Amino acid sequence: MAMLKAKSRLISRFGVAGLCTNQPPLVQSRPLDAIPGPRGWPLVGNIPDLAKNMSKAGKDNYFYKLHEQYGKIFKLNFFGSPLVSVADPGAAAKVFRAEGKLPSRGEVFEKNMMWIHDKNNLPYPMFASGGEPWKETRSNTSKQVIPRRVAELTTGTSEIADNLFNYLCAKRSADGYVNRMEEVLMKWAFQGAAYFAFNERLNTFEYNEENQKFQDAAIAMIECLSKVSNALPLYKLFPTKPYKEYVNSVKQVYSRGKVIMDRKYNEILKGLEDGTFDESKAVGLVEHWLVEGKLSKEVALMLSCDMLAVGIDTTSNTASFMLHEVAKHPKVQEELHKEVTSVLGDRTTPTFDDLQ
Repeated sequence: MAMLKAKSRLISRFGVAGLCTNQPPLVQSRPLDAIPGPRGWPLVGNIPDLAKNMSKAGKDNYFYKLHEQYGKIFKLNFFGSPLVSVADPGAAAKVFRAEGKLPSRGEVFEKNMMWIHDKNNLPYPMFASGGEPWKETRSNTSKQVIPRRVAELTTGTSEIADNLFNYLCAKRSADGYVNRMEEVLMKWAFQGAAYFAFNERLNTFEYNEENQKFQDAAIAMIECLSKVSNALPLYKLFPTKPYKEYVNSVKQVYSRGKVIMDRKYNEILKGLEDGTFDESKAVGLVEHWLVEGKLSKEVALMLSCDMLAVGIDTTSNTASFMLHEVAKHPKVQEELHKEVTSVLGDRTTPTFDDLQ
């Protein structure tokens, strides 16, 4: 059930996703008008039906039933604009490859997001941009994920993985069952994303109010984005609940991120002044950008917060699929264990060389 929820949430949130792994890819193309889907209402299309199912469980079931009824590819209509949902990996790959070097999030979506962020004096997020703005922000992040930079993260990410393992061992029942696994993976993914973005060890498996608030706000930032983008832009007339929740979560993430960034910035300055600064230990994205000096502190903060927020859901869902598939195939699990132990031997923490 958790896997079905994860699948339908990805479909409902992003519209296009390669989620079905047991079926051959679709090879035939069809015109947009030929794609099946539920009939919508005049002018507003399928918005009323989606609005009835805006809760997590409701939206999950809504999209899952649509895929059962109409197949792997179906179409919805939002105010005259089509949204095509794809649950076939081959077809999804073709969609992404045909998108070009400068993807578009949709003119209406991009303008609405820009209005919200301008209205609240917030920097425009990378995850909501397209075209040239996306290219500019993407180029600022690409240098930080080259193999040499990733190698610097190996030890820290391995320790965060150990945190997850130890937590699962402590929480599992006598029959090996772990309650609320989705939330557990969210906590683990948040820790990894916070380490990657800010070089901060925020172990949310051990309760800390500030860390928990930071995690909750980062998760809400993406979840509320879906609510705002799928609803009528009534927030331009009065502050709707999804609008207020989204703005509040963004402000909380940026506020907490700024506290961390300012501390990192002062540590870097002090280290440079007294000669103790070690660049090899400044592994966080925000630290790289501060040291490089090509971005303003405001832009560095925005990109780091964006990477933190978008890294949680994507990482936890990927891990959920992987663990589910491995659990279903004990022979594959055994082969993976043999491969890992053959490389590590008696060691428990891999190095970057081990992973290559």
